[in-house]
Amino acid sequence: MNKFPDYIKPELFETRYKHIREYLKANNIGALLAYSTPPEHKWGLTGHVSYLSGWANHDRISDVFVVVPAEGEVSLLFAGLPYMLQQIKEVSPINDLRMVKAVDPNAVAVDTKSKTNISEIKSFAEETLSILNENKIPNKKIAVVGTGQFGSRHLQALAHCEFQVELFAVDSDTTSLTVAQERYNQTPNSGNVRSIEYLKSIQQLPESLDLCVLSTASDIRLKLLSELVDHTQVKYVIFEKVIFQSPSEFLKAKKILRENGVSTWANFNKRLFPVYKQLKDLLDGSTIYFEVNGSNWGLACNSIHFIDLLAMYTGDLKYDLDFSNLDSVIHLSKRDGFIEFTGTIQGKFSSGHTFSLSSSDGKVVNFNQIIRTDKKMIVFNENEGKKVVGVTYDAHDQAVIKSFRSIGNNAKSKFDKNAKIFLEHAKGYVSIGEISILIAVGSGHRDEAFKICRYILEEVKHQSPIWKKEHYADGKEEWLAGHSLRPKKEVK
Repeated sequence: MNKFPDYIKPELFETRYKHIREYLKANNIGALLAYSTPPEHKWGLTGHVSYLSGWANHDRISDVFVVVPAEGEVSLLFAGLPYMLQQIKEVSPINDLRMVKAVDPNAVAVDTKSKTNISEIKSFAEETLSILNENKIPNKKIAVVGTGQFGSRHLQALAHCEFQVELFAVDSDTTSLTVAQERYNQTPNSGNVRSIEYLKSIQQLPESLDLCVLSTASDIRLKLLSELVDHTQVKYVIFEKVIFQSPSEFLKAKKILRENGVSTWANFNKRLFPVYKQLKDLLDGSTIYFEVNGSNWGLACNSIHFIDLLAMYTGDLKYDLDFSNLDSVIHLSKRDGFIEFTGTIQGKFSSGHTFSLSSSDGKVVNFNQIIRTDKKMIVFNENEGKKVVGVTYDAHDQAVIKSFRSIGNNAKSKFDKNAKIFLEHAKGYVSIGEISILIAVGSGHRDEAFKICRYILEEVKHQSPIWKKEHYADGKEEWLAGHSLRPKKEVK
C-alpha cells in the first residue's frame, strides 16, 4: 500500500528534482535551498517547500528547509518537535529527514524533554554543509594545455574563478611551466582554486575534464586534440586562434569533436570587451562598411578577430574574402616558424555588409576601426592600447609633392595608364573621424580604381615624408616612429 496521500506521487517529485539538478549543474550551483519561515507555516504560505517536499506544517510553528543538491539525495531539515518526523514521513517522499536548531527566535526549539540530545543538533548552515560534503559536490576540473604567453594568462584568469575548480597546467617545456607557475603565483586568488598541478603530458590528466583550453601553437594542435579525447572525457574545449593551419586539419578536428560530444569555443575575446558591446549597441541595422587600418597589427594572425566582430555586429556568418591586394612580401612572425603579411584583405558578407582590413609594416602596433552606415560613422582608434582623440600632421611640403607625383605615376603604370588621380593630405591637427587624406581616382574600370586608391594609401604611408603626432585621451601626446625602409623578401 502506498504510504503517500493520493495527491502525492513520488515520481512527480523525482521529475521536479531532475529539472532542478539540470539547472544547478548547468550554472555551477552546488544546491538549491528552499526555506519557509515560521509565520509562513502558521498561515499556510508554504508553496515552495510543499512543492519540493509534499509537506506543509499548517498548525505548527517551525523552521523548514529543503536542500536539493546538484548531486545526491534531497534532504528536509526542520526545527521542531521530534514527533513531527512521523508526520513528515506520512506525506513526503524525502527519506533524508534531519532536525536542526531553529533559525527564527520565534520558532519552536527542539523538545528538551525528548531523548534527543540538543547539544548534538547542528545549525541549519552546518547541516547544509555536511549534506554538500556527503554528496561530494564536485569541483570543476579545468586544464590548460600549452602554458606559453596565452596559456599562462588563462591560468591567471582562472585564479579569479567564482566557483570551485581544480586546475591542471600542461606543457612539455619545463621553462614554460616554470614561467606559468610564477605568473599564477603572482596573481591574487579568489580562494576557489582547490588545487593546481603542473604536468608534462596530457597522459597525466584525470580521466574526465569539464573544460580544456588548447593554447599551443596551431601546427601541433590537431595532434594534441586527438591525444586529449583519447585519454580523457572532456565536455568543453576552448581553442586559441589561429585554430589550425589548414582546412583539412579543421575538418578532421570537427569530426573528432562531434564523435566525442565535445562543445567548442574559438577564443574571439573581443566579443567580451565592453567597448565592442557598446559599439554594437550604437548600430541601427543599416548596411555596414567596416574598415580597419594601421601598422604591424598582424594581418594573418588577427584579421579573423575583426571579421568576427562584424559577424557579431550583424549576426551574419557567411562571407567571401579577397586576397588580391596583399603585398608581395612576407615577414617573419615573432613566433618562430610562422610568417606574417601586410597589405589589404577585403570581404563581403552574404547580407551585403563589407569590410577592408589593412596592415602596413611598422615598428609599433597601431590601428583604428571605422564603421560607416547610411546614417552614421563611428571611429575607434587604438595605438598600443591607448585611446587616440586626435592627430597632428607635419610634412616637408616640396618632398611630399614630389613623392605624391611618383606614387601616382607608379600607380598608373601598375594598374591603368589612362587613370586620372587627385591626392591631398591634411596638415596640422585633425580630430578622430575627420578626413586626413583625400584620394580621387577616375578609371575605365571600377576594380582598377579601387586598387589604385589602396595602392596610393599604402605607398603614402611608406614613402611620403609626413610625420604624425597622436593626442591621447589622458592628455599625453607622442610623435610616432616612421616606417622602416629595410629590404623585404619577395614572395616567389
